[in-house]
Amino acid sequence: MSERDQQTRQADDELAARLAALREVTPPPSLVPRVMQRIAEPAPVTFWTWLRRPRRFELRLSPLALGGLAVAGLLLVGLLARAPRPGPLVSGRPTTAAAHEPEVVLVRFVLVTPGAHRVALAGDFNGWDPGHTLLENADGRGTFAANLWLPRGAHEYMFVVDGQWVPDPSAPARVPDGFGRTNSLLWL
Repeated sequence: MSERDQQTRQADDELAARLAALREVTPPPSLVPRVMQRIAEPAPVTFWTWLRRPRRFELRLSPLALGGLAVAGLLLVGLLARAPRPGPLVSGRPTTAAAHEPEVVLVRFVLVTPGAHRVALAGDFNGWDPGHTLLENADGRGTFAANLWLPRGAHEYMFVVDGQWVPDPSAPARVPDGFGRTNSLLWL
């Protein structure tokens, strides 16, 4: 036997002696059934666990298909660029614009007023009618919001919170309304 084999054998014997010196430990009686149960019954898969489990998807495209998708994308961008711009308002929505009509802009009005039950928007764009444009409680905690298409230019408006007329605290400017209050002013 070579010297290297003797050293290996001696190391193996030493390791076996150390392992034999370890005391035998019996697991607690409750451990074995729990381990066996987890092995035998996998956890039920719920929708949420299935949804959170990572998945791998593979998409294979030939250069020809990739080129076709690129051409289709360019055509779509070209069509969207040539689409008619929104024009004047009809029932709160823009119609197609003619060359002489003003451009319209989508504006989001937001008012944070916890505890309010009904918030409306009244302005020169809806005839100052507090029943025309109701804001939705977006988060259920008093953040009321609404989106409106408005023509470019200056617009005066106020919020109507549970029957009380209130100027917009985040409005960039205010103007007197002629009745002793101030209207919020919005420039588009």
